[in-house]
Amino acid sequence: MDDITEWYILSWLVHESDTFHYDDGHQLGLGIGVDIDDIKRSTKIWGKKRGDIQLKTHNDRVQDITLPPEERSNRTPVDPEALSYTIALDAVHAAMHVYEKQGEDVAIDWLKERNFDTDAGFKSTLKALLQVLPQNSSEWQAARDLALGKAHDTLGLEFTPTDFTNLSEDRHEQSELGDHA
Repeated sequence: MDDITEWYILSWLVHESDTFHYDDGHQLGLGIGVDIDDIKRSTKIWGKKRGDIQLKTHNDRVQDITLPPEERSNRTPVDPEALSYTIALDAVHAAMHVYEKQGEDVAIDWLKERNFDTDAGFKSTLKALLQVLPQNSSEWQAARDLALGKAHDTLGLEFTPTDFTNLSEDRHEQSELGDHA
């Protein structure tokens, strides 16, 4: 997993929220070799909200694939039509977007065209998101949808989103740091 994706996932795991104090996120980044200030503008993985960091979702980061390229916002850095991604989170976010906007069959073709059906980094990022995102969030639900059905079979996933569901008392919360010790 690349450092930027790792920072994003660890931020969810450690802070258990999409919003947390800037200094905490900055220190976490430095601990794994990421200066979050250097990646803010180019990745749009996070934004500032009253001195806090707010992690961004795929809806915030991926250009709308249903629009012609010339009408897409240049404020969103992830091009869903790119053939490769240097940041695994970008690939998963783009896949979630394609799945939501164009359906499972198009998403499966999209995954195969980019060799994500055999990409360990893509699969581990998707699995990690399913483990750390709150299950009642739209972001977790988008990741879950991508990891189910024919897409699950195409990716050859060794897990399903239900593997991460806490069945006791219908809790719909993300896992806690202690759960991963």
